[in-house]
Amino acid sequence: MHSHERFTVSVVKSASQTPYDEHKVTVKDNVTECYIESTVDERFEIHIKASNEPELWQQKEAFGLFIYMDGRYCDGKLMGTVGNQLFHEAHSVGKRQEGSSYSAYIFTKTEFSGITPS
Repeated sequence: MHSHERFTVSVVKSASQTPYDEHKVTVKDNVTECYIESTVDERFEIHIKASNEPELWQQKEAFGLFIYMDGRYCDGKLMGTVGNQLFHEAHSVGKRQEGSSYSAYIFTKTEFSGITPS
């Protein structure tokens, strides 16, 4: 689980809702990156939570969250106040497809190939 200012981001196992250990966490210009040891075919989710401190929400009407994996856009979420209700948690369960459908986040096998000198 990584915290930056008043936000907490966790990558969790879908089945058990337990967070993965995150490695090489870096934060630069409000962008957070990390690496996770994965198991092939295991589903995962991304959970984002903002502080519910009133002073945070008095300054902002809403926060837009953009989720990228390997440099590719996957999903977006909004947090904010609607009427008298505060929405300060968001879960992303997969890559957004057309309309309102998603493809689940699932770890797959990665094969690296090096450059062969000519």
